Parts: sequence; structure tokens; C-alpha cells
Amino acid sequence: MEWKNEYSVGIAEIDDHHKLLLNGISDVEMSMSTDQSWSNTHYAVVKLTQLARMHFSVEESVMRLFGCPNFEVHRMEHQFFFEKLDNIEKMLLRKSAEIELVQFLHNWLKTHILGCDRIYADHILSGAKVVKSAV
Repeated sequence: MEWKNEYSVGIAEIDDHHKLLLNGISDVEMSMSTDQSWSNTHYAVVKLTQLARMHFSVEESVMRLFGCPNFEVHRMEHQFFFEKLDNIEKMLLRKSAEIELVQFLHNWLKTHILGCDRIYADHILSGAKVVKSAV
């Protein structure tokens, strides 16, 4: 999976994170396409999961900071990502779930970036103010 300009949400830090996630997906694909051992694929999935946790944490913090609408829906999509990835990873132990894994990663990231991420980025870029404390 390669970065396309259409994936840009217009916020450099977030776009850089998305590029790292795309690289992580490519690492998973590479480990599967070169007939490497299950442990190599498992390591690539673990690394991708760590990247996603870091990115989602930053993204959710930014969304709270700017009072972005639909925060809970967005957070739930992040949670779904981890649940689905965990389920597929467990299947890798029992049978080949490689095709499902790659399809999920590609589809989820594309639809998430072009959907939810674009919505909160547009909110911020439209001039949203930082949510001030009540104190």
C-alpha cells in the first residue's frame, strides 16, 4: 500500500503518522509475501499495533484539544481496529488469515483516513479554537 496525496488530511503531523502506518502495513505484507516464518509476520503485526496505538493516542488528544465533533464515534473506530487486528492475529496461529489481514488493513486505513480523519482535520483547519479549561 502506497501513500497517495488524496490521503492527506492537511495536518503535517497526522499525515506523517499515516505514512508510518502505511509503511507498517507494507511490512506486514512483505513478511507474508516472502514466505517468512509466522514469527516475522507476528512481529510486523505487533510493530503495526504499536504504531497505531501511538498515532491514535495523538489523534484522540488533538480531537479533544480542538473539541472535534463525533469524538466518541472516532474513538470507537480506533477500538474496532484493535479488536479486529487481535482477532485476525489469533487466526494466524490456527490457519492462514493473511488475505483477510491485508484486506482489512488496506480497507480500514483508507476508509478511516478519507472518512473520520478528514472530518476532524477539516474541523481543526476551519479555524477551531482550543477548548479552554473551565477554571
